[in-house]
Amino acid sequence: MKVFPRWGATLAVLYAAGVMACQGPVTEEDLHKWTHNDLGIQRIGEVVSDPLQPVPTRIRALEVIVEKGLSSKLRLLLDEVPESAGRAEVVAGLQAELLDHLVKKDDAQYESKDALMQLQRYVSVEQFAVVQKAVADWAFADVQWDTPEGEVKQRVERRMTSGQIADLGPEGWRGAAVLVSYGLAVDRMLTYLTDAKDPEATKLLLEAMKRLHSNIGVRIHHLEALARTESPAAATYLLDIYLDDTKEADIRNSAFNAAIGMLEAPALAKDSAGIVERLLKLMEAKQPGDRWLGALNIIRLDGVGRLEDVLKLLKDDVDYSTTDIPARKSVMDLCLDVYDGGHAERAVPIFMKHATDSNPVVAAVSIVCLKANQAQRAKPVLEAIVGSADEAVTRPLTRFLGESMTLAGLARNAAEGLTMMSEVDAAAAAGKLDAVRARNKKLIITFAVDETGEAYTAVVAERYDAFDKEFRENPDAFK
Repeated sequence: MKVFPRWGATLAVLYAAGVMACQGPVTEEDLHKWTHNDLGIQRIGEVVSDPLQPVPTRIRALEVIVEKGLSSKLRLLLDEVPESAGRAEVVAGLQAELLDHLVKKDDAQYESKDALMQLQRYVSVEQFAVVQKAVADWAFADVQWDTPEGEVKQRVERRMTSGQIADLGPEGWRGAAVLVSYGLAVDRMLTYLTDAKDPEATKLLLEAMKRLHSNIGVRIHHLEALARTESPAAATYLLDIYLDDTKEADIRNSAFNAAIGMLEAPALAKDSAGIVERLLKLMEAKQPGDRWLGALNIIRLDGVGRLEDVLKLLKDDVDYSTTDIPARKSVMDLCLDVYDGGHAERAVPIFMKHATDSNPVVAAVSIVCLKANQAQRAKPVLEAIVGSADEAVTRPLTRFLGESMTLAGLARNAAEGLTMMSEVDAAAAAGKLDAVRARNKKLIITFAVDETGEAYTAVVAERYDAFDKEFRENPDAFK
């Protein structure tokens, strides 16, 4: 009998349907038999995708795939199941069965873990959180801080890859930290824990790092990872490393650079007590550069709450003129950080008290800061220094601001500068100077510390004229 080609496909479908009908319901034996080759896997896929098949059968078909160590086929099979064919119900049922294998720790526990980690793309965040917790409990229940290293290595490597651990979210943090503490999968676990940007993850990471460093010493790339956490506790630990003079110089310097690089992070200002204590300890060293770094960062982090302590630690026992950054720049940065941070009201009384300090370094800093903070009420204190008969005020500040500088000269400069600033305020009030010009003229007055008298007035006028010309040519540059 001749069959027209257009009927061929239809007859084939009818024949296949008849075969399926003759075969009857899918059995457990069928599912196991079909896992032996690709055609059988394809048949399992047809069962899973068929909404007319009982849901328990569809779930069991996927579970058999997992039990046979064929989890790599799972996504391929699930991707072929349309949402309209009840995929969500099938996935939920499969998840429940696989979780049961973990709880029972039966022969399929490892394959079930692998399959569960593949379900993330098919379930809600809440559903996958259940998976993450169950897998973490299963993998790390017998892995603690005091578990011997060999046992940790054996247990975890048998159960989880580092990539799977990183997919556990917060549930995997503790286990990852234990691994780091023994130097296992350190780079991957560091990335996992630092990327979390979470206080609990950072707390665990720090505990792990301290344990690891006590065993193998500090590694520079560990310091870089700690800096990425932007955590006050991490910054404190980095400063502790720097302050430990038993550590190698390159490690200490790297720790210090990492810590200083973190100090502008907003989170550190909210919890700066531990960092401030380390910075104060840093200032105790006889390194002028360290003292300035400590002083400046304490003001930026904590305002002037510890200003008395900062000034006390600027001792006159080193040569401050030997630093790469000129001492006068560091002084000016400190003074303007106080002013720009809105701390002048609290700081001025402290600077007024210390303008006559027996320590010439502290006295000089205080005098310069009184001018920088526009402390008009301090003029009588400054004028008294200028008129003092004490030889200390005319002694050159050779080891600080230079041989040409004295306390009397600084005080006269500051008093005259404050007078000029009051004139700027009057001009601004009369509408003769706009806000930008007034602000910049005061800065010019502040930065000029070498001159007094007519020379001071001339320097300010010359620099202001240069500024005003540039401002008129490009006002946007000063916004």
